[in-house]
Amino acid sequence: MCASRTAARGRGAAGKYASKAEQDAHLEASIAWVREYDTREGELGRKAHEALFEAYRGPKVRFTELPREGATL
Repeated sequence: MCASRTAARGRGAAGKYASKAEQDAHLEASIAWVREYDTREGELGRKAHEALFEAYRGPKVRFTELPREGATL
């Protein structure tokens, strides 16, 4: 789901890049980066984010699905 949402957002960034080819190259790199999240090592991967979440002792909420459009938290 994240990769498809990244692709949809990337197609809306037409004015951000000098050419369609440059836009497409950045979009493909972004989608690949998103797809690696579950296996990425280091502070930008799922394992590190879950460790931060579990270590935090204050109030917290775990979202397991996207909110409906227009919903408030």
